[in-house]
Amino acid sequence: MKTNRGANLPLAHEWVVRALVMAAMRFCVLDCATRRSLSDPPTLESPKRHFQEPCYLIATRPVRRHITDVSTSRPKWRLSHVSLALLICVALSGLSVSSIARAGVAECSAVLAGHAETVTFEASTSRHGKVKLEAMLAKPSGDRKSAALVVLHGYGGVRPPRCYEEHMERFTNWGYAALLIDSASQITSSGQRVFAYSSEDQTAHALAGAQFLANLSYIDADRLGILGWSKGGLPVFNAIAERKLHRGDRNPVFKAAVAIYPFPDCPDEVANLETNLLVVVPEEDKEIFVVGCKRMKIVGESDAAFQRKIYPGVGHVFDMSHLPNYDEEAAADAAETQRVFFARYLSR
Repeated sequence: MKTNRGANLPLAHEWVVRALVMAAMRFCVLDCATRRSLSDPPTLESPKRHFQEPCYLIATRPVRRHITDVSTSRPKWRLSHVSLALLICVALSGLSVSSIARAGVAECSAVLAGHAETVTFEASTSRHGKVKLEAMLAKPSGDRKSAALVVLHGYGGVRPPRCYEEHMERFTNWGYAALLIDSASQITSSGQRVFAYSSEDQTAHALAGAQFLANLSYIDADRLGILGWSKGGLPVFNAIAERKLHRGDRNPVFKAAVAIYPFPDCPDEVANLETNLLVVVPEEDKEIFVVGCKRMKIVGESDAAFQRKIYPGVGHVFDMSHLPNYDEEAAADAAETQRVFFARYLSR
């Protein structure tokens, strides 16, 4: 009988290993960002090339600093060495993936305090087939049917301290139910936990989340919105192109959509826009291709509104109060812009 070695570990040991996992992930991200900036820089002919390359490809090439004396330019592997060493420590610790995976939606303080609940639903993905997902569902007060938001997280899934609780509370205060989907919680039909997820996966999760919300008796299925940050921002553009196939008509699934610093870039064009769209762009963002988001165009016939809000002097995750890039003034303005936007297009 196969046993879970990690399930019997002392709690202190488990948290040590979780810390190692987080450190390894952080160094991997730093390594990827360093290689993006120091290896082949973008050119006028291909300005987006290195922003679109996956990190696992970028991490395999040595970093060469761009200095005048080429003979002194040597490959730098230090961050990769640190990442590898930390991951080996995790592997040798004997803690199973399923044990690490216990940190998720259920451990978010909003759920523990009873302000939100953990729900599960299924989504059909092209890579993994049918998967089961966890999500945090927060509801506004009152008995009336409400509009609802599908909320897509950035890199890393939903777990403390990245539970987006201040944003979820804000959405319910505005009068919306909010479903924050943990795309890193995928469990396949064979019971395998899949942490990695693509933009295509997250799009499928968003559409399944919309279906889940539409089936709830207290949700007005004709007033659904979607919002995503960073890696969760890009699937917003894909999701708004879908139709309400479950209702047999040709209306868009979402009436309003907000993409906040979508990673790695915005599409060059959005054709025949039918969902009201707001794109939030921090002008000093080093993680996304800001120029691409500034240049994005709406083409073809459009019956919907498009709004682009650019914030000078702030960078990626400027609206996350637990992170160093947080800017209180810009975050407050972005929140108010979102409130007005959703109120305009999700009202009765």
